[in-house]
Amino acid sequence: MLRQLKEDTLDSPSKMLGVADAATKSLTVDKGIGSPSKLLTLAKELGKIDLKNITLMTLPVRDNPAEPTPVTVVLDPVKAPQVFGMLQEDVSFTEVKKKEKDAKDKQAKLLEGPRAEASAVRVDVFNGGGPQGAAQDVLVWLQTGEGVDRSSNKGNAPEKVAKTRLAYAPNQADQARKLADLMGLPASALKPGTADAADTEPMTLTLGPDFRKAGVPVAAPKKVDVAQSRADDKSCKA
Repeated sequence: MLRQLKEDTLDSPSKMLGVADAATKSLTVDKGIGSPSKLLTLAKELGKIDLKNITLMTLPVRDNPAEPTPVTVVLDPVKAPQVFGMLQEDVSFTEVKKKEKDAKDKQAKLLEGPRAEASAVRVDVFNGGGPQGAAQDVLVWLQTGEGVDRSSNKGNAPEKVAKTRLAYAPNQADQARKLADLMGLPASALKPGTADAADTEPMTLTLGPDFRKAGVPVAAPKKVDVAQSRADDKSCKA
């Protein structure tokens, strides 16, 4: 359908209407785009995108374990969060434009370099949008399981944050990289300052909505083991 919209219907309103009408009748369509007119609007937007950059996949599910004879499904507890994580972190399932890739590569360089010992990491932990009690959970996990004894629970952050972030001074970069390793922080979470900190000054870790629980990496996976196809793949049915 995407190929047909792209190749020979975008310039013909009547053809587009026919394809959109057929789609609403033959597919289970979200109610937000469940009318031919709304699908036409979506089709026009999709027409601006190269087909090789459109990924089609089914959200990973498995049989409902609560049913003796499964008749429904539930989200796959391993693969589904990976898909959602990639979407949340804007990790492309296809190729990435060079400009965007260069920007991400530059940010990724923040994770390159020496790491401090866990015992040398000083950090204050704030909850800026994570689950209730997240700061305390992280504190316990860091101190009892990871050897980060110089960590403190500072409770709720003054302001909510959109994503987990770690603010640190240039002379704390080795500590920041170590904490990023322990918590699975993405490079985008690292927020270096411009002035060096005093020897005993801690970094500031603010947990956001992307934080799930202590011990679970915050960063989204770079790839996901889920069957995918591209809209330009001729093996896909139109």
